Amino acid sequence: MLGGGEPFLQADFLLACLRACRQRGLHTAVDTSGYVEPELIREACAVTDLFLYDLKTLDDARHRRHVGVPVGPILENLQVLKEAAATVWIRLPLIPGVNDDEASIEAIGRFLVSLDLTQRVHLLPFHKAGMHKNQRLNAAAESDDLESMSPEAVTQIAEQLAAFGLDVHKGG
Repeated sequence: MLGGGEPFLQADFLLACLRACRQRGLHTAVDTSGYVEPELIREACAVTDLFLYDLKTLDDARHRRHVGVPVGPILENLQVLKEAAATVWIRLPLIPGVNDDEASIEAIGRFLVSLDLTQRVHLLPFHKAGMHKNQRLNAAAESDDLESMSPEAVTQIAEQLAAFGLDVHKGG
């Protein structure tokens, strides 16, 4: 699996690795935010067996505020993957107060079903495991004040998405 940060930021290297893996008969997977040029996604489709695709929120204002970029290109690249008949697993980071409310989950469920691209969704609940890194670096983060999600809250979200016929998995 090729991930990182965003593997498409090193697109030439990423594509060369994927081609080399394909030539050797190795299974290939790319973990991406989807915020890349559509041409790169199209090129990667030819040599990628599985895309692990982060989807944080459909709300553009929230996406811009918390991620720093518009959500439009990410959603458009999901359409590119659909047109290429790519295998895609959606990874949904659950962030308290950002995308864990019932309306957000409802919108994501409806969107994924309408896209008809994937039935598999992995829920990645927020946790505080990395907070010590911020403290070591004296770097305050917006997430410092958030609490970890309860197992019950994650189960409720999983059930809400499963009601759309999605194959929902807790964790990675």
